[in-house]
Amino acid sequence: PTEAALVAILYALLVSGLIYRELSFKKLFEIVMDTIDNTMPIMLVIAGATIFSFIVSYERLDTILLNFFVSLTDNRIVILLLINVMVLILGMFFDCTVIVMLLTPLLIPLASSFDLSMTHLGVIVVLNAMIGLLTPPVGYSLYVLNSVTGYPVTQIAKWCLPWMVPLVLTLLVITVIPEISLFIPTILGII
Repeated sequence: PTEAALVAILYALLVSGLIYRELSFKKLFEIVMDTIDNTMPIMLVIAGATIFSFIVSYERLDTILLNFFVSLTDNRIVILLLINVMVLILGMFFDCTVIVMLLTPLLIPLASSFDLSMTHLGVIVVLNAMIGLLTPPVGYSLYVLNSVTGYPVTQIAKWCLPWMVPLVLTLLVITVIPEISLFIPTILGII
């Protein structure tokens, strides 16, 4: 993807600069500054997640979380349901990227100790985070819909509420029956 993006950028520069002659140095500077504005928040999240991963490793937070979950139960389904609750709550306040980057170093040792499929766990975490995008108070997708439609976030959240039932039911089914999320990767021989 990185190389393809570079080719696309070079092609766009070539076409807009040499063929259509619409790209000046001033416009190019504006494009670069806009790219920096859009990229910096993501890079700050990645930097913060990297620091958090180091802290998790240094302070052995993964072991503390593992011991906490083991002290509660040794049932894989209960562990997955607890992970669901944890990620759903985090999804109400954080963006999907942040959740994945922060929880990955914590959940991988937990998944390994309970012999959970990383693919299954990934599907669960991402689906949880996507549900969180529609859940107030932060619900990033609600604000995107607000900016597009002009309707208040509270009204959009009310309209999304009926859709939460099938989303959460799907999450529960996928959590309890891992073969659903592992069916295609198994057929393709990926796992």
